[in-house]
Amino acid sequence: MIEEVGGKAVAEAYKGSPAKLVRSILRQYATGEGRDKAEGWAPRFLRFPVGSYRDSRVDLPFGADQGRRREFRQPLFGAPSPLRPAPIP
Repeated sequence: MIEEVGGKAVAEAYKGSPAKLVRSILRQYATGEGRDKAEGWAPRFLRFPVGSYRDSRVDLPFGADQGRRREFRQPLFGAPSPLRPAPIP
């Protein structure tokens, strides 16, 4: 985010800084206190269409996310839920 408002040099200088300092720097750019005011800037997650700061091209091994998907699946009409054991006949 700092690179978007302050440029690469500022982002490299504060790389690895605590979140409190990063928030302070972003606030200074947003308000114009001691730094150039970033007019019209908004974080990617507040823009439309919504953007992201994380790399979404993560390669997972086959089936790595199957457990999470199975956990949130809704049962179909009368089908036993994967979260509850089936009744014993």
